[in-house]
Amino acid sequence: DDNDGIPDVVESDGNDPSADDDGDGIPNYQDVDPDGLPGTPDLTDSNNDGIPDIYDNDNDGVANHLDLDSDNDGIYDIV
Repeated sequence: DDNDGIPDVVESDGNDPSADDDGDGIPNYQDVDPDGLPGTPDLTDSNNDGIPDIYDNDNDGVANHLDLDSDNDGIYDIV
């Protein structure tokens, strides 16, 4: 989605960020409870930005598949 040449699934450790695994209308990259079962959230969101950490490696509030520098090293992913 960010045209960096890296497939979204690769940027999200094998998870499809745009899918909706539990069918609740919330894309995976915005859903801390992707199995839809009651109880505690399944995914960690350490900075409480609404994006589970597996979809935001650098915790900058931009999901990896939309982030031009998903590891926040100062070098665009396309490089």
